[in-house]
Amino acid sequence: GFVFHYHAGGLGEYLDNKKVLGAVGRWAYGKPLLSINIAKADSPTVHELYQTGDHAVIPNGIEDFAGSASLTERKSGKFRVLFLAGIEEAKGVLTVLDCARILKKKGLGESFEFRIAGAWRSKELKQRALGFCREHQLEGVTFVGLVTGEKKEAEFVSADLFFFPSFYHSENFPLVLLEAMAAGLPILASDWRGIPEIVEEGKTGYLFPPSDTKGFVDCLEELSKMDRSELQKLGSAARFRYEQEFTSERFCSRVEAEISNALSKSL
Repeated sequence: GFVFHYHAGGLGEYLDNKKVLGAVGRWAYGKPLLSINIAKADSPTVHELYQTGDHAVIPNGIEDFAGSASLTERKSGKFRVLFLAGIEEAKGVLTVLDCARILKKKGLGESFEFRIAGAWRSKELKQRALGFCREHQLEGVTFVGLVTGEKKEAEFVSADLFFFPSFYHSENFPLVLLEAMAAGLPILASDWRGIPEIVEEGKTGYLFPPSDTKGFVDCLEELSKMDRSELQKLGSAARFRYEQEFTSERFCSRVEAEISNALSKSL
C-alpha cells in the first residue's frame, strides 16, 4: 500500500472546492495504507475529505543546528531581528518593513536592526520593498540575500529574535521556525495554520494575527526592552522544545512507529 506524507497546507480545502480535481484527488489519494499530516491545523485534511484508512499527525523534525548559542553569548548593542524565507509578500516581508517604519516613527529606530535574508521571488516585490526603505529612510534594515550553510547559521546565532509574520496560503509547518528554535531564538510570528503548534505562546515566543501590525510592533518594543535573562528564558525554552519534539530522530521514530502499526493492521 501507499503512504502519503502531506506537507503543504490547504490541499484538502483546495480539492474540496474543485469538482473535477476533487474527483481526481479521490482517485489519487483515496486508498493509502497511511496518511500523514504535519499539523493538526490543516483541516480538512485529505484523510477527512476522502475518509481514507489510517491517519497520523507527525510534526516535522530537523537535524540539530550546529551554531546554537545562548542569548547571553550573542553580541550586545542593537536588538537584532531576523526574518528568513523565500521572500514574497505572503511570507510577511512587507509587515516586517512596516514594523521597522513604525518603530522609527516612535523614535526607536536606532534601537533595532532588521536582517532580511532569503532570495526574492519577484523583481516587482524587491523594487517595492527597496523603495519603501528609501522612502522612509530605514537605515536599520539590511537585505542580506540568499544564505545557506555557515552563513545561514551565522544569521541565526547573531540574532536576538526570529520574526515570521507569514500568511502564505500553503504555509503549514515552516521548518525555518524549527531552525530558529534549534538555534535558541525566541520567536515572534503569526498565528497562521500550523504555526501555533510550533510556538508556545508566552513560553517560546509570541503570536499575533497576520494583519495585527500594532501587536507585532508593541511586542517588538517590549522584547527589545526585556531584561537579557528573561529573553534568554524564552530562547532556552525554544531550544528545549526543539530537543523534545522536533529533532530528526524524533520525527523518524514517529514515522517508523506509524508505518509499522499500519502494516500490522493490513496483514
